Amino acid sequence: MATLHAGNSRVAKPIQELLVNLLGFAALGAIADVVPLLDENRVIARFGMARLRNSPFAGVRALVEAARLDGEKVSEWDIAFKLAPRLNASGRMAHAQAAIELFTTATRARANEIAQDLERHNTERRAVQKRIVEQALEMAKARGMDKDTHRAIVLSHPDWHTGVVGIACSRLVEELSRPTILMCDKDGHCHGSGRSISGVSLHAAMVACSHHLTKFGGHDMAAGLALETVNLAAFTAEFVAECNRRVSVDQLTPRACVDAVTTLGELSPRQVMELDVLKPFGAGNPTVRVLVRDVLLFGSPQPLGKTGEHIVLMVKDTATGTVRRVLAWGWAARLEHLRAGLRYDLVIEPKITTFNGTTSVEPELVDLRQR
Repeated sequence: MATLHAGNSRVAKPIQELLVNLLGFAALGAIADVVPLLDENRVIARFGMARLRNSPFAGVRALVEAARLDGEKVSEWDIAFKLAPRLNASGRMAHAQAAIELFTTATRARANEIAQDLERHNTERRAVQKRIVEQALEMAKARGMDKDTHRAIVLSHPDWHTGVVGIACSRLVEELSRPTILMCDKDGHCHGSGRSISGVSLHAAMVACSHHLTKFGGHDMAAGLALETVNLAAFTAEFVAECNRRVSVDQLTPRACVDAVTTLGELSPRQVMELDVLKPFGAGNPTVRVLVRDVLLFGSPQPLGKTGEHIVLMVKDTATGTVRRVLAWGWAARLEHLRAGLRYDLVIEPKITTFNGTTSVEPELVDLRQR
């Protein structure tokens, strides 16, 4: 290959086409691995995403179709929340070899078979994750690990799946905003994963307690570890004490950063669509968020979707009189904070929805504060 195509200012047309199509794999890997989408990474991801929907590679097409991505193109959100979880489910619930085969040697028929297996594994993973998160939250609160005096969480359970505890940790960090370690405790050994909050190095905290561990590794935000069950209580006490020194009380309250203060009336379809030039959003290039002050909540929130986790709010901007639907993903559990007739400040991500040929602005809720 090098003899045929190297040494020229331009490679041959077949190699050009191959390299462009391989951008799809690069985009998939960059977004799935949370690579900062800056500089050349952003360019590769932007053009690579455009190659996924109609990829010449059977495995990519099978994966996209199994995720039911039937739009014109695959977005960074589709990769992060639909494609990457299906690929990762292979290693979490079974063996990663299936994902390798999907992208290398699989025929079209075999690719479809693997993609459907990944779909089943991902469905199983979601159910296992949901159970672990519910159990861990209940255990953490029962043990007072959600209090200001306890600025880290360490929990174990014999039935927790070691391939899923890491993403379950992420959910607890979102909910309780403190470093979290979850482990499977079986046959005298604990194996698990941890996640941290911004500004607190999980790896450094583990180093300080490493004499209790048989192995560990990772970085500031995520790590894996193993220890003997007989050392669990001592490790937990020392790790929590270490995090109590490293984590301030203020850090236990998540912060929502915004790019601008605006009104709902200013968020026209044209203006929101102009934000597309900033895509792809992700690590290093976060989604645009804005603060809208003093909106009135009309009526009761309405359920959205089949799971009962999501809701829709109808709000009115008191400054401009503009009325908008706001999508609140995962907010059904917080209904007690939402009362019709009350006024709120909203942090939202401006988004466009197209339905039956009609384009409208339907922001997504990030956070709110009652006025």
